[in-house]
Amino acid sequence: MKKFNINEQGVRIFRRYLKFAPGRNQRIHRLFYFNKKLDEAALKLAYIVNSNDFTSKRGRSKHQLLNELCNLIVNKSIDVDAVIRRGVYKFTNQAGSLWNCLADYYIRSGLFEKARDIYEEAIQTVTCVKDFMEVFDTYAQFEEL
Repeated sequence: MKKFNINEQGVRIFRRYLKFAPGRNQRIHRLFYFNKKLDEAALKLAYIVNSNDFTSKRGRSKHQLLNELCNLIVNKSIDVDAVIRRGVYKFTNQAGSLWNCLADYYIRSGLFEKARDIYEEAIQTVTCVKDFMEVFDTYAQFEEL
C-alpha cells in the first residue's frame, strides 16, 4: 500500500466515497492504517466486523479481523470494552484471545484490579478447553509479574 499524506479533507472525502462504495471498506481501512490515521482505521474495521454481509477480498475471517481491531484499539479512544465484549459473545468458541486482549487493555491502562476481574469473568464464561487454557495461562503470567 502506497503511503501518502492524508489530511482531514482527505479523510472526509474517503468517508463520502465509502457511502457510494461500501465494498471498499477493507481497502480504505488499510489506507488509513498505513497513513497513521488509526482512529479512522479502527472505525472502518469495526464497521467491517459488525457488518453481516461483509466478505473479505483478502480471505480473512471475521475473527481475524476482530483480533486485528482489538490490537489496533488497545491504545485508542474507542470504547474498547464494548467492542471486545461484542466479539466475545459473537465468537464464543474462540473467545480466549479476545478476553486476553481486553485484560491487556486494562493492564496497559494501569487498572490491574479490573484486569483481574476480566480474567476471572473469562475463566467462568469460556466454553471450550482451549480458550480456558489460553486465558488461564495468561492470567497466571500476569499474577507472576
